Amino acid sequence: FNLSDQYLIKDNHIAAAGSVEKALERVFNHKSKNSLKAKVEIEVKNIAEFKQALKLKPDIILLDNMTVAQIRQAIKLRGKSKKVALEISGGVNLKNIKRWSGIGVERISIGALTHSAKAADISLIIE
Repeated sequence: FNLSDQYLIKDNHIAAAGSVEKALERVFNHKSKNSLKAKVEIEVKNIAEFKQALKLKPDIILLDNMTVAQIRQAIKLRGKSKKVALEISGGVNLKNIKRWSGIGVERISIGALTHSAKAADISLIIE
């Protein structure tokens, strides 16, 4: 897997495009124009952005730094159809992941795996 396997629309992309809808439309146009099969994921920071994204049906909506109440609201708004997968991120780590695992989303991201990894002291000595 690498960064070309999937589209990931982050907050800066949304800001540059002008809105959630415009960012998704640009990605869908690029995907169609180039006959790509890559999945489309968009990061949203609140329920208003979630509703905008849900209308356009990306493959995955990433609920970034949302409260438990907001996540539950997003799950309810999505309904029983799981054509749009939900992912949570922000504040999740290996110590609290069990709390999040039963909430009803398909994916959970743990940023601490990369941004908080301890460095290894490795050397190679050739004699």
